[in-house]
Amino acid sequence: MGISQHHDAVSGTAKQHTTDDYSRRLALGASKVEEGVNIALTCLTSSNGTCLSSVVKFSQCPLLNISYCPSTEERISAVKSLVVVAYNPLGWERSDFIRVPVNDENLVVKSSDGTIVESQLVEADNVTRNLRKFYLKAYLEITTDKPPKYWLVFQALVPPMGWNSYYISRSPGYNNNGYVSTMVSPSIDTVEVGPRPLKMSFSSASGQLKRIFNSVSGVDLPLQQSFLWYISNEGDTVDSQASGAYIFRPNGTTPTIVSSSVPLKVIRGPLVDEVHQQFSSWIYQVARLYKNREHAEVEYTERR
Repeated sequence: MGISQHHDAVSGTAKQHTTDDYSRRLALGASKVEEGVNIALTCLTSSNGTCLSSVVKFSQCPLLNISYCPSTEERISAVKSLVVVAYNPLGWERSDFIRVPVNDENLVVKSSDGTIVESQLVEADNVTRNLRKFYLKAYLEITTDKPPKYWLVFQALVPPMGWNSYYISRSPGYNNNGYVSTMVSPSIDTVEVGPRPLKMSFSSASGQLKRIFNSVSGVDLPLQQSFLWYISNEGDTVDSQASGAYIFRPNGTTPTIVSSSVPLKVIRGPLVDEVHQQFSSWIYQVARLYKNREHAEVEYTERR
């Protein structure tokens, strides 16, 4: 716990060999916890209440941030379904959106009582696909990888200190109108995104964020977001200390903006709207606004 909470461990503000050691230690600890959680879930979900001779085997997907989850990427046949178990360690009910990579269309999601749960398919972006390909080749020695086509998004409701199971199956006759996300080409000066209550406005000319509005609280604010960087100080005759792993020493106080004009791609759907922005060849950002949520999820990918 002390290692995982150390500021260098969570932020990477250390020399590379130190960061590598933190990553190794955290990965080892996480793998042991994963084994324990999988065994516990097997026992809890067993029909006879025992842990012996269970045919159900659980697996986790620690590389979901690069869309890698072999269990969910397998083709779902007409006689086989995928079961996703959401566990809530908190002392109160939790509702959140789950995203899993899949390759099938015409999928239907059902809760443990058989109720159909609204879902949405979002096409996987090329930046995540390329990152996945690089990582799998470099660290797992997988060179014949075929990335998933979509993210399957649905809302899960989980009781306090409990779990809920969701069953994903193919249903060729399922009415999926509005189910697959649609990409929108901005045709007006300002593009409004979000299924409510939160709305974000973007300039179709510059691709930049302009405003954020919450219909519940009434908050309406002009807002701008930029990526900036500083030139590092390499040391001088007054002070030989260079900017580095443990010290931030820029060569001046004025930052450089990465880009003032950003290509914009908008994806809409019944559960989530997404805004994709390419700030430069090394910065890609996705802003997600979910249905009935008062916050935006911002995910950015940077590479050196």
